[in-house]
Amino acid sequence: MDRMSAVNRIKSVYLLSSKHSIDNMGHKMLDAILNY
Repeated sequence: MDRMSAVNRIKSVYLLSSKHSIDNMGHKMLDAILNY
């Protein structure tokens, strides 16, 4: 059970960080387009 909760926690952290990095990429692309 502890192992499953740890895996779920790692998954949620990974999903949050990947979504955050995708958002950052989107903002950088928007900035590049606006500043072009």
